[in-house]
Formats: sequence, structure tokens, C-alpha cells
Amino acid sequence: MKRSGRSVCGMRKLGLLFAIAASLVSAPSAGNSYVGSKTCYGCHPSIYNSFEKTGMGRSMTPASDWSVAALPANAALTQPGSARTFAVEHNETGWSQSESEPGVFAIAHRLDYVVGSGENGLTFLIRRGRYLLQAPLSYYSKAGRWEFSPGYEHVDLGFGREVPEECINCHAGRANPLPKGFGAYADAPFQELAIGCENCHGPGEAHVKSLGKRTGDIVNQAKLKPRLAEDICLNCHQSGDARVLQPGKSYLDFRPGEWLFDTAVILKQASHTGGQQQADLLNHFSAMQASRCFRESASKLSCLTCHDPHIQPRQAASASYYRTKCLICHGLQSCGLSVKARVAQNPLDDCAACHMQKRKVTQISHSALTDHRIPARTDELLPVMVQNEVDGLIVVNPPNGRNRLHSDHHGGCGRHGVLSSNEKGPHQRRTGGCRGSHP
Repeated sequence: MKRSGRSVCGMRKLGLLFAIAASLVSAPSAGNSYVGSKTCYGCHPSIYNSFEKTGMGRSMTPASDWSVAALPANAALTQPGSARTFAVEHNETGWSQSESEPGVFAIAHRLDYVVGSGENGLTFLIRRGRYLLQAPLSYYSKAGRWEFSPGYEHVDLGFGREVPEECINCHAGRANPLPKGFGAYADAPFQELAIGCENCHGPGEAHVKSLGKRTGDIVNQAKLKPRLAEDICLNCHQSGDARVLQPGKSYLDFRPGEWLFDTAVILKQASHTGGQQQADLLNHFSAMQASRCFRESASKLSCLTCHDPHIQPRQAASASYYRTKCLICHGLQSCGLSVKARVAQNPLDDCAACHMQKRKVTQISHSALTDHRIPARTDELLPVMVQNEVDGLIVVNPPNGRNRLHSDHHGGCGRHGVLSSNEKGPHQRRTGGCRGSHP
């Protein structure tokens, strides 16, 4: 089938975008390795202890850490449309899940790791040889019961669903994937099990060796410009229709303080109409950018305006904690509700209960995530976004918050250029695209 000129042009532009980005990527700094969060505890015990209590600090645990006091010890479900039964059991040897069909076969596997903090639920991993595999049953906290893991409701995947690097990367502190073998890992699958300090601050060896006396050895998000700091969050809290690795890169190559674009590009189909946002799963950043709060802050609003990754307020204190964040920009008189109506809420005067409601996640059963559009009303429509696109695709994570690929107004290939930002790390440089490129 013959491609249209516009389509071929778009592919050429995307190819140029990736090629130039690859030439700008710096190699990892020599002599700056990962040291693990327990090393950080020596100088930062209060921050370490606080972070350990957050959802991120409990993102992965050994299955042996979970007792029958926390989870129902036994459950069994039959796969729809088949005679196969999947069951979970806890006994003196620990947790296991099994698959069986009467008179045909029965097989059981020990559960090795738990993914999740339990806020929405828990899913389980088993180790089979070099491979990490997802278990067929997960525990859903809101429902308080075991059910099929996401994706297993309609397809019998048994114990054959590999867990690749791109999936585990945002749940673990640091995984050890093998370069060959989808879902294969080293004998020690993890350098650090749960998300830790270096996921957000970068490798700590140089910082430790200098006893924290040399600037630039560790990444401090508070000293980065908002869009660069947010790339640390985008790495795990923003999805798209596709995520494409830059040539020669792996998901573990991203370093805080560098542009995520230099490791992976998040692509999304362009939308030319407003409307309700349908999905909150991994769309925190794009939802925030669509909010009136972000637009009227002249893009100063960022993830760190409202979130301190080291702290997760207790549920009883959550409303008060986030209300203080709202009051950074809003006054006490900003709310259209009367004081009487606000204090009648439970919890009282809760901004997020009205403007950042929890919405059901259609992709995962019995789960809900916060709507980061911050709508004034629940029926508020998304604005029509002005998007820089190529053949119907936009780059969700462009450096400096701008799309790095531009075309002229005449259609066809026209002039194009790729611009990097001066907010690069010390090994990266500012470079211009072709002459005549648009800013």
C-alpha cells in the first residue's frame, strides 16, 4: 500500500527526532554507583523512616512479610469458560497459588514477591528459573477479596505471564534484568526491592564519598526547574499510547536530573476536541497540565507543589494537609460553598473531596485513582489543548515542556529542527536544529 506524502514526512521527522536525541545522550557518570537506601539512613534517618511508611516506600515486599492477619488465607476461583480452578493458600511454608483441572493436572507455585502497598491491592510474583512471572490471583483491598489479576479475567494466562523490565522498573528500587530474555533476571533479581532514595535522587556513591560536601553529586529536585524535576515523576506516573526507547537505551538508564526524553519518548495520539477525561491510570501529569490551576499558574504548578515524596499524611490528616497546599494559591474566600456547608463535610473543609475526587480505574478491578484535572465541577470538560503534533502523534515528555519537533505552515515536509534545552546535565550540550526552524 502506498503511503501518503504526509505520512512519509511524519516518519522522517520522527526518525530525525530520535537520531538527534541519541547523539545528545550522555554516558552514565563513571564512579557513581548505587549504594542503596540503607546507606542514606546514616545521615538522613528521619527522612528514611518517614519515606518507609509511604506507598512508594512499600512498593514491593517479600511475600513472607504478609501474614494471614492481613490477607484471607484461602480462596479459589474458576476461570470463566473452562474447568480450570486457581487457588491461593497459606500454610507453614508460606503463600502459594495453584492451577488445577479435575482428573487432568494440578500444579502449585510458591509466591516470592508482593507488588503494591495495599492501598488498591496487591499482586504477586513467582520465580521460575531465571524468570519472574505474575501470579493469576491478586488481592483487591477495596473489595477485601482475592480475584483474577488484571488481564486474567478474560484470558487464561496460567503461570506464564512474564514480568519485563519496563513493568517492574516502577515498582522496584532497582531490578537486575538480563540483557537477553524477556522477563529474565539475574540470580539476585533486585539490588533493592522497594522504591528507594536513589530512584528519585540518582546514584549516591559520589555523594557518600564526599560526605555530602560537594554540590552536584546528588539530585535535589527542589533545585531543579519544575519541568525537569517532573520528569522524575513522569517516568512512572505518565503513560501514553506508546513508549519508545531511544537507540541503545534500557529503562534502567534514566537518571534523575536528566530529560526522560533522552531515555524514552512517550507518544500519544493527538486530540482536537475537549471533553471528559476517561482514564486516570498513569495520566497524572497530562491531567494536571489540562487543569485551570496549571494554566493560570503560568506553568509554575508542578507535582512538587502539592506532593512531598518523603511524606504520606495519615488518612485522618489528609484533608487538612492538602488544603494547606490549595491555600498556597487560593484564599479562604475562593470556595463557592458556604462555611456551614464546608464544615458539614466529613472530613470537614476538604478541597480534594470536591475537586480531586477518586475515580474508578476501568483497567483494574475495584481500584480508584485521584483525578488530577482539579475540576471546579465534576462535569467540567477538558479544554481543547493546543498540541504540537506530527501525523497525529504528540510527544508527551518533550524537554523543557516543549515539543522539540516543529513543521512549517505549508504542509509537506517543510523546514524542521530539533532543539535541546540548556537545562542539561554537565555532559550534555545545547544544540540547534536546521536553519529556519521554528522556536
